[in-house]
Amino acid sequence: MVDAMPPQRHRLAVLFVTVFFDQVGFGILIPFLPLYAKTFGASGFEAGLLLAVFSAMQMLTSTWWGRLSDRVGRRPVIVAAAAGACIGFVILALAPSLAVLFVGRALLGAVCVGMATAQAWVADTTPPDERSRVMGQLGAVGGLGFVLGPASCRTRRRSRSRAARARPVRGGRSCRASSSRLS
Repeated sequence: MVDAMPPQRHRLAVLFVTVFFDQVGFGILIPFLPLYAKTFGASGFEAGLLLAVFSAMQMLTSTWWGRLSDRVGRRPVIVAAAAGACIGFVILALAPSLAVLFVGRALLGAVCVGMATAQAWVADTTPPDERSRVMGQLGAVGGLGFVLGPASCRTRRRSRSRAARARPVRGGRSCRASSSRLS
């Protein structure tokens, strides 16, 4: 009979997967968000503001989330952050206007506390002699997610047929026409 994974290792595995996908979601948007904003007629300045609103909201809400995680525990905050991120991504995907795109991006920034809460959980539950190793692994998993997010889009784009890449997007323009005009 195979021994089950120890409870601490199982929890770390779940935490690492959560952080990985949190960072994939963050990283996947960075290269494409300005292009997406331009389909709504956004200027370069507005596209920059769309990127900045995330950090502004994170700065405004992170201390509140930190106090909440101290009071109710790390797990509920990580779950709430993941649920909020899902809602934010749906808003971004279905946004009918630039204003709604800003709302979705602001929501994503406001709930982007998964990595910080995961680090607090590791600090709370890991023995001091293992803490730096686990923190390093957590950072590596987050960095891997951040890098593989945009890379996965590039791989998918290369594998699609030429006709599929030229399909219409908002405003009747094709993806290829929009990206070539912006470069």
